[in-house]
Amino acid sequence: MPLIEIEVIGPSRRATAKLTRQLAGALGETLVSPPASTWVRLRTLPASHYAESSTARPVGAKAIFVTITHRKLSARARLRREASEISRIVGKICHRSPGQVHVIYEPPGAGRIAFGGQLIE
Repeated sequence: MPLIEIEVIGPSRRATAKLTRQLAGALGETLVSPPASTWVRLRTLPASHYAESSTARPVGAKAIFVTITHRKLSARARLRREASEISRIVGKICHRSPGQVHVIYEPPGAGRIAFGGQLIE
């Protein structure tokens, strides 16, 4: 089930169907999810639409934010490994350093997300 939203800040490869499929495939493999069960939405944000407090030139102007909603959250040690691997993979595919990829875990989706009107348990 993982729902993944990727937001690329600043100049990057264009957000194309090919790039989105490449990210979805690589992340699906990493998360060991069956075909068609890792959903990825990709957006780009111009660096001019990104700011950090008290700086004229944001350090993170080339950041990538990856927001993930799992059915349920794994143990912290597993999330730590997963976040590291996701940062490496997304960075490689998007031509950014893994240190520029920030992973945000949303609360578990079970009991609060419905696909096609069917609540995920």
